[in-house]
Amino acid sequence: MKNFLFRLIVLIATVLLTTSAFAQEEEETLTRLGAGFSHSAIVQPDGSLLMWGDGSYGQLGIDSYQELLPKLILKNVKYVALGYGASAIIKNDGTLWTTGLNGEGQLGDGTKTNRSKFTKIMDDVSFVTLGRYHGLAVKKDGSLWAWGDNIHGTFCNGTTISSLTPVKVMDSGVKYVHAGRVHTAIVKTDGRVFMCGSNEWSQLGIGHATSSPEEIVFMDETNPEHPRRIPIRQVAPGDQSTIFLLEDDTLWFTGFDFHGDACLGEDFNLSTRPVKVTDNVKFARKGWDLTSFVTNDNKLFMCGYNSVGELGVGKNNYSGDNTPQATHIGPVLDVLTGGNHSLAITLDGSLYCWGGNGSGECGLGYASSQYVDHIFIPTQVKLPIAVPEGKTLEFNGKQQVGVEPGIGYSLTGNTGKKVGSYKATAKLAKDYTWTDGTKTNKKIAWKIVKAENTLEVAGKTAEVKFKKLKNEDIFIAKKRAFTVQNPIGAVTFKKTSGNKNILIEPAAGTMKLSKGLKKGTYTVKVKVKAQGNENYKAGIETATVTVVVK
Repeated sequence: MKNFLFRLIVLIATVLLTTSAFAQEEEETLTRLGAGFSHSAIVQPDGSLLMWGDGSYGQLGIDSYQELLPKLILKNVKYVALGYGASAIIKNDGTLWTTGLNGEGQLGDGTKTNRSKFTKIMDDVSFVTLGRYHGLAVKKDGSLWAWGDNIHGTFCNGTTISSLTPVKVMDSGVKYVHAGRVHTAIVKTDGRVFMCGSNEWSQLGIGHATSSPEEIVFMDETNPEHPRRIPIRQVAPGDQSTIFLLEDDTLWFTGFDFHGDACLGEDFNLSTRPVKVTDNVKFARKGWDLTSFVTNDNKLFMCGYNSVGELGVGKNNYSGDNTPQATHIGPVLDVLTGGNHSLAITLDGSLYCWGGNGSGECGLGYASSQYVDHIFIPTQVKLPIAVPEGKTLEFNGKQQVGVEPGIGYSLTGNTGKKVGSYKATAKLAKDYTWTDGTKTNKKIAWKIVKAENTLEVAGKTAEVKFKKLKNEDIFIAKKRAFTVQNPIGAVTFKKTSGNKNILIEPAAGTMKLSKGLKKGTYTVKVKVKAQGNENYKAGIETATVTVVVK
């Protein structure tokens, strides 16, 4: 191979290998999107879960056979994962919930009954993934759990025994887990990757099937005397294949090349071990019969089956395309592929969909008939807009924005400079709706409040002569008793403790020592207050003044 010679080594999970630090996979954007076999989802930045498409098994979490437009389902959601007729979410509190098809126990609720409402399954969950008929989750303590169909060893626990409820697979050390149709990839916290499950099409890349996790390792042997392990940055199992993205930005493929999803640009059938696909890849995703990857310049490429426009290149091709095709949207932040449709988020936050739309899974307001009106080019999905929230800002003397602008609406009255209460008006752009289903203008309250006073006070030590104090009162000027800086508003002084013969003048801050005060050191505590003004609060500081009579 050009530039590098790679050797793939498969290690049993119990073998120890000393390595350098492993690159870690990042999942934050991936888990915002969900692409099931024929339904879709997105978690908005505010935690709103929107879902659409096929709901015939209850996978939308509501009693609806089909939703043609994105619909608000729940709030306070952190992650979403979709499978074949099933859905899973992790809420902000770490609880795992599932809904939808459950014929093999893939919901993990202890039954084989389909659900149309999200049902709580576990606590303290950090990641979840769904295969065709099984699910896996990682808890916050790094333990791995699995449920559903295990006939192919997809639990990675050394058995083929299925379970209707989550069973523990590993005690600790797991960061992420990804489910293919009937195989599983585990990413450990140290970056190592383990595979298990069916290997009928060589999708494990290790030469054989296994119900126990086996590590997959890539080696760079450019220098045979000092071979170097290449960390795996990302792994994505699909239907009958798996792709690996290495630390050096190279993309690799193993398994059955179904309609060209190996992206090798040539007739190719089966690879029992990973083969290199391309360079300069930032991240990659695997669908049922599709491979998508984004290059380091944020351009999206796809290859594989294209019967209903899955590649997003403006046409369909029933035999598929084995050469990576540029999809003309971008720059792309993330992409995810479902049964035969794809979703992508661009850097400006817009959502696009293309491919199959027979159940309305593109969220465009209609369902396509067979091979007609499918989406051949990426088309923007007009997501329901959450009404923006008004801020409470502190006065800073400058023009401030009290309600942030966003996609799908315009704002008036959202800026101001003075302290006070304001009302902004949000108006929807064409074809958008609010998450509450309305399209009317929204009034949004926001305000600018007074800033904290900048008053700074420190007490001083003042000395007076006892000889003079025997015969007359002595006055200590403010500047001898205090350092007062940056007050806003009139300053007043009030004694809170100290000798009764030491008084303070409220407005001037002058201290009066009555004649007859004996020799000694006296501590006086004074509350100093700056009154503030229309833009600044009153400020109060306590100063300790030391008076020495000698």
